[in-house]
Amino acid sequence: MARCGYSIRIFLRRVEPVFVGQDAPRLDEIVDKALVFAMNYPFGGLGIGIPLATAEFAVLDMMGRICGKPVGRLLGDLHNTHVPVYQATEWRDLDSHGPLLT
Repeated sequence: MARCGYSIRIFLRRVEPVFVGQDAPRLDEIVDKALVFAMNYPFGGLGIGIPLATAEFAVLDMMGRICGKPVGRLLGDLHNTHVPVYQATEWRDLDSHGPLLT
């Protein structure tokens, strides 16, 4: 639980100030600015990456809702409408193809 507290503090102190009041279609520039702003922060990698991705996903979701398109369409053409997902279980006697979801 304490690690979540760090992510929230990093988000509020290092990510949110860069995003507030900015023009959403300039998302790439905002993300770059946030990374430069956060570089002197002692948490690198996932420490800044997860809070930054959270803001980026929220902006992309907002833009998709405004445009009436799924986020995938904002980023480019959709190539796969279904992605197989493996659901792990604790039962080893199950067929390996059984837990595969589509």
